[in-house]
Amino acid sequence: MTQNTKDLLLYIASSSFRFVDDPQAGDDTGIFVVRLSLDSGAMEIVDTVRDIPSSQYMTISPNRNHFYATYLERPADKGKSSWICAFSLDSTTGQVQYLNRQAGDGDSPCHVSTDQTGRWVLSVSYTGVDDRGSVCVFPVLADGSLGARTTYLQHEGSGVNPDRQQASHPHMIVTDPTNQLVLVPDLGIDKVMVYRLDHETGTLTPHDVPWLRLADGAGPRHLVFHPNGQFLYVINELNSTVTSFRYDAAQGTFEPLETVSTIPDDFTANNQCANIHIEPSGRFLYGSNRGHNSIVIYAIDSETGRLELVGFESTLGEWPRGFAIDPTGTMLIAANQNSDDVRTFRIDPLHGTLSATGFKLDIGGPICIKPLLLDI
Repeated sequence: MTQNTKDLLLYIASSSFRFVDDPQAGDDTGIFVVRLSLDSGAMEIVDTVRDIPSSQYMTISPNRNHFYATYLERPADKGKSSWICAFSLDSTTGQVQYLNRQAGDGDSPCHVSTDQTGRWVLSVSYTGVDDRGSVCVFPVLADGSLGARTTYLQHEGSGVNPDRQQASHPHMIVTDPTNQLVLVPDLGIDKVMVYRLDHETGTLTPHDVPWLRLADGAGPRHLVFHPNGQFLYVINELNSTVTSFRYDAAQGTFEPLETVSTIPDDFTANNQCANIHIEPSGRFLYGSNRGHNSIVIYAIDSETGRLELVGFESTLGEWPRGFAIDPTGTMLIAANQNSDDVRTFRIDPLHGTLSATGFKLDIGGPICIKPLLLDI
């Protein structure tokens, strides 16, 4: 693949498994490699990764030489259905090549990331033994492949929502800006669990502040740190809110700041939040609404961390589960899972507002988007 300097690549995970408890399979799709024009917002499929036809989430290593993805296999292979797969990545061409996979346990792998050194791969599964999800850590070997897991744990507890919080359901796992702490939003128990990562052994131990408590029934799903490292924002799936914290990295403490709604006051239909991102300058925060089918936009006060509502932008499709902001802050790319399409929006650098480019890419059940600027 060749690349114009105004282009970048998008890796788009898609699957016909729209929900983790949906037994209807259909034809799985795969991970699509898409060229995006930053000038126009046009998209073109240039390759497809067929090694894992059903992926929920992906991540690119810090050195951009490796690529990791979750894989939900049906029917299960030898009793295992949840895998974390490793690929080599050519950062000049964008091509990926399958290396190996490790069992993640659970039956709904929903997130994967690396620590900031790229030495450890972290993953969570939404459900598993006793309906509880799980947290795993894997070592990265010299060639980028994955070794046997060094950590496996499950959380205890439940929440007030009888349909969604009957047990622990981890939904994301990431390190803090110092690479010392690991945070796991758990939708089922209304907590963000906080661990210390042992960089020598790949084990997790509870932090001095072992969790951050969210409102009953909030359902914390994803989170993002501000680029200045001083603020943390958690998007809550079940009550359609964003909760912010001031983060003191030196002390390892989190101070609650505020909780704001992600939907208009007059919207009363079902809504479930999904993804959350901050554009590179740190001025604006975005979250996705499934049901309202929109991206909510907030301006961020860089001194206080507080959010001011800017507005909402329709994603022009149904159930925007994932979205991404390109590394230059030019485009927001939204994956409309239930209408089988991906849309591009231009970001206004002064006001944070979004404007649709008019370009649409038809992909079955798009879930997660990861952008990559190639080495020219």
